[in-house]
Amino acid sequence: MGYKMSYKWIPNAVSVSRGLLSVFIFIYALEHYWLAAAIISVLAFATDGLDGWLAHWLDAKSDLGGKLIDPANDPLLSVALVAGLFFTGVIGWGIIGLVAAITAVI
Repeated sequence: MGYKMSYKWIPNAVSVSRGLLSVFIFIYALEHYWLAAAIISVLAFATDGLDGWLAHWLDAKSDLGGKLIDPANDPLLSVALVAGLFFTGVIGWGIIGLVAAITAVI
């Protein structure tokens, strides 16, 4: 009787990591560490596609990941990016309004 290791938790962990990376993006933006914020943003955006691909590849699709974790972390990433740029003065209210309008349409 062998032990079979399950990897079905990995896609959800990748989705959660996007939420954690979002926090660091915001913090680094506030500290004006733009290169670090940019690199972490690229990693965070990569996890957005990677979690779905892993869920399919590992046959680990779940309601928890697909209907709660992933959809909750997607806007968190967007908010972290926009808020980081806004609170450092890089963008103003006009861009915030434009982003809100585009988001409402999508």
